[in-house]
Amino acid sequence: MKAIFKQADLQAIADAMVDVLRGYENGSRTTTARLAHQLGYTDLTLFDLLDVHNALLRAAQENHMELDFSEHDGKVEGWPFNLDFIVKHHKR
Repeated sequence: MKAIFKQADLQAIADAMVDVLRGYENGSRTTTARLAHQLGYTDLTLFDLLDVHNALLRAAQENHMELDFSEHDGKVEGWPFNLDFIVKHHKR
């Protein structure tokens, strides 16, 4: 399965996800895959989703957000982009 998006496109998708997350309240739950679907990106390959997930983690941190995956610590549950996280906004 070959990625169909360029790296810059994947970063733009992650940035758009951060914009969506800004509207989420602290304690809200979602997944990277759910955000992609919400934004209309239903054609991302498995590798694209992994890249977007990693870009989202970096972009969220840069925007003073924490995506808390701690419920999954020590567990083997599946692809990281399908694991739910809790959105935490930090004051700047």
